[in-house]
Amino acid sequence: MPLIFSSLPGLYEGHLQRLYRTPLFSGSISQEQVQKAKKQDDKIRQDYIKTLQTLLEKATQLQGNEKSEVVLALKEDLEKSYAECVCLAGKNTPYKDALKKLIEIVNHSIRQAAHDDNTALHTLEHEELARQQHFYLLENRFIADLLHPQSPIAENQLLPCLLNESCASMKDILPLFTLEQLIELQTQTQILLQDKENAAIDLSNARYILTSMQQQIALLQTEQITDGNCL
Repeated sequence: MPLIFSSLPGLYEGHLQRLYRTPLFSGSISQEQVQKAKKQDDKIRQDYIKTLQTLLEKATQLQGNEKSEVVLALKEDLEKSYAECVCLAGKNTPYKDALKKLIEIVNHSIRQAAHDDNTALHTLEHEELARQQHFYLLENRFIADLLHPQSPIAENQLLPCLLNESCASMKDILPLFTLEQLIELQTQTQILLQDKENAAIDLSNARYILTSMQQQIALLQTEQITDGNCL
C-alpha cells in the first residue's frame, strides 16, 4: 500500500518522501516513520515561530543610532532564520516575505551608515549579491535540506538522493561540492551503477548526473591548473 505524505512536508517528512521516491535507496520507509517525522516537523515549526517572534521584537526595537555590531548580528540572524524557514512544514511564504522585507530594512540602515565609505558600500554590494544567490539556491529543496543545521540527509543517503534529483538542478547542486568531494562521489556513483546494472531500475538519470559530475570535475581541475599558473 502506497505511503501517504503531506502536501507541504517539513524537513524530516520531506526527506522520507525523497527516499521513498528514490529507486537507488536500498532501505524501506514505513507509515509509522512518516508519522514520527510529521511530529518532529510540527515541533520544529512551533520552536521556529517562537524564535522568529523574538527576532522580530529585536528588529522592531532597533534604534537609529544602534551599534553596528548589533545591526550586523541581527542581519545574520535574519538570514539564518530565512534558511530554516524554507524547510518548515506547511505554508512558509508569509514568513519568507516578512524576513526578506526585514533584511532589506536592515540593509538600508547599514547602507545609510556607510554612505560616505565607498569600500564599505562595495563590500555591502557584494554581500547582497551573495545573499540573493544563496536565497535562490534555497528554493531547491534538496539544497535547503542539505544545508539545514539539522539536515536529515545521512552520509549513506546522500548519493542515492543526489542521483534522483532532476538533471536541470545539477547546475545548482554540484558547485556546492569541492573537487575532492566530487571525485569521491564520482567513484561511488560508478560502483553503484555497476552494482545495479542488471537491476530492474531506470538508470538513465543517474548516468546523466554522473556525466555532469565528470564535467564539473574537469572544470574545477582546469581552474586549479589555471590558478596554479597564475602564481
